[in-house]
Amino acid sequence: MQDIKMYLGPMTKNIVDAIINYNTNINNSIGIISSRRQIDYKGGYVNNWNTESFYNYIKSKNKDIIICRDHGGINQGKIKDDGIDSLLEDAKYMDIIHIDPFKKYDIDDSINYTIDIIKKCSLINDNCLFEIGTEEAIFPMTIEMLKEFILSIKKKIPILFSKIKYAVIQSGTSLKSGINTGNYNKDKLIGMNDVCLEYGLLSKEHNGDYLNELQIKEKFNLGLSAINIAPEIAHIETEYIINNINISNIDRWFNLVINDGSWSKWFLKDFNPIENKKTILRLCGHYVLNHPDFKDIFKLELASNYVNEEVQKFINNRI
Repeated sequence: MQDIKMYLGPMTKNIVDAIINYNTNINNSIGIISSRRQIDYKGGYVNNWNTESFYNYIKSKNKDIIICRDHGGINQGKIKDDGIDSLLEDAKYMDIIHIDPFKKYDIDDSINYTIDIIKKCSLINDNCLFEIGTEEAIFPMTIEMLKEFILSIKKKIPILFSKIKYAVIQSGTSLKSGINTGNYNKDKLIGMNDVCLEYGLLSKEHNGDYLNELQIKEKFNLGLSAINIAPEIAHIETEYIINNINISNIDRWFNLVINDGSWSKWFLKDFNPIENKKTILRLCGHYVLNHPDFKDIFKLELASNYVNEEVQKFINNRI
């Protein structure tokens, strides 16, 4: 786990296959993070996989790939819920569970929720490991708040604390309209990483999308253990499809994405989707790649699997 620098999101089956190929043929250095909207115990928008079938598919091809639940917890799924059923199913399969109750709770209630989930999941699977904390876009923390959060959990569950491997740190990352809109704070990264080191944890930052190579390398050189990248990876596939289907089917694809509604959270309120169809598709087209109507579009366009094979090659090369 110490050797994994990047965790990539599994937004499509082609991306999952590319990550598996990389780990199998080059080295096991890429982990997979799945949000509840992508993969959950009742299914998700990625290949109709549920938690069990997603896990089994990956492990049947490479048992050493680390699979992490990303943002497991209350109100993190497609519908609002307490997140408990999802997390208990995660405990049977996921190598690491990120517990994130911060969409609803303040820091004190989040401490209690995190402890409760660690206890419950550990009863189901003693080998289950955990990631704690949240990203800046959900609940901003100071260095002192992160230390209080970690220390409070350690005091209340000193033995189970050894199962926690990652803490989420915040140095200024957030995503809107296909760019990283955060304000990078090097001193905060160093300070939060020092807190992780003090308690024997690895540090992880979310929303590493759209950062250049030098920015990511600097974060690693300053002590960051790992970084999550997800939407940016999906754009590899959607960009290729945009460039290989005709205008009328781009319009049909666009209408599917608009009707799905998930696109809106990534854009500012004054963003006009009608005037930016290809931008919407690049960033959010993957939400409907498993929709029956999109499959019809793709079949109409291809008449064979040729383009899908080319997509797979393209993604493999980019990964």
